[in-house]
Amino acid sequence: MSRYRRVFGMMAVALLAAAALVAGAGTATSAPAGVTGVWSCTYPASSTYTGARHSSSCGFSPYEYNVTAPADGLWACTVPSGWSYTGARQGSNCNPAAISWEYKLATPSTGIWMCTVLSEHTYYGVRQGLNCGSGFNYEYKIVIPTNGAWACYPPPGWSYTATRMGSNCGTGFNYEYRLFKL
Repeated sequence: MSRYRRVFGMMAVALLAAAALVAGAGTATSAPAGVTGVWSCTYPASSTYTGARHSSSCGFSPYEYNVTAPADGLWACTVPSGWSYTGARQGSNCNPAAISWEYKLATPSTGIWMCTVLSEHTYYGVRQGLNCGSGFNYEYKIVIPTNGAWACYPPPGWSYTATRMGSNCGTGFNYEYRLFKL
């Protein structure tokens, strides 16, 4: 009987080793920074993804993501830090189980209408429109701060040298600020 136990034990070890090799070969990993178009179990904070699919290779995560570097005009599933977006739409690319939001990425520049204002920027125009999500949402005409530029508020680290009443910063008349920084 001891001989059978030894044979059975060696077979069990061989089966476990084969299972580990098969599982290791199909396991997706995190995409390296700067890599684009790779299906991965995670995506770096500086990246985004343009598609998701069901996966059994990612452990506790049920999805793999098509990792992509952010770019102007790219319809993406997340908005990475330092980026904003000029449009939002619902689609099926970002979540295989449900309809979800996709965002048209854009780098902030003066004069472009965007859906969000980054903390180091400001705006000099606000309107309601249909570009930024469901229903009417606010859109902002971005201002990259420079000395002497007019804006709806001074961003952190900036001051102002003059104010005036105007209609660019919301409903009715509101204060507008001439930006200043040493």
